[in-house]
Amino acid sequence: MSSTWQGWEKELLKFLQLPTTAANVQFLRDWNARKHSDCNNNPIDLTYDSGNATNCQRSYRASHPWYQSYKRPGDAMAACSSQFIVVGYDALAAALQSGDPYGVDYFARVEKDLSRWGADGFAVWYYNEAQRQQTQLTAAHLHKGWAHLQHTFNRGMPKSLKHGHRAVEAGLRSIHRARKVRL
Repeated sequence: MSSTWQGWEKELLKFLQLPTTAANVQFLRDWNARKHSDCNNNPIDLTYDSGNATNCQRSYRASHPWYQSYKRPGDAMAACSSQFIVVGYDALAAALQSGDPYGVDYFARVEKDLSRWGADGFAVWYYNEAQRQQTQLTAAHLHKGWAHLQHTFNRGMPKSLKHGHRAVEAGLRSIHRARKVRL
């Protein structure tokens, strides 16, 4: 979008001391493409007023009623950091810290954090995309599945059969020792 500066994704990640992985950059781009506002230097619907911002566009959130327009990119990055700290988006922060927000197994909690942020449209899109990416079968997954199946047949099944055989023998011994009931 035109309301952001060139290279904002990596700058924001570095400022927040988060990994600048391709997955994190794509996550921020996806968020930017689905944001509600078109405010200056506001790439991800920031509502935190850092003192160097002006009200730009009405937000539907009662706790932060305005999306902010920032004079400089640094003001927006500082506001983003403050918004993370003040409100506490733990799952979102952890997903970005992982380096692959779409690959985390707690994507439902990330979706809730995004909704609390005020990015409802992106939250729904993110949830569906994370779920889709995690259910896709790749050749690497298939090979791991085959290895697991081989391990189960070669190691697990003989152990289970041996354990079952011992249980049957123990049961037969206890029946043999038991007193017989006469009718």
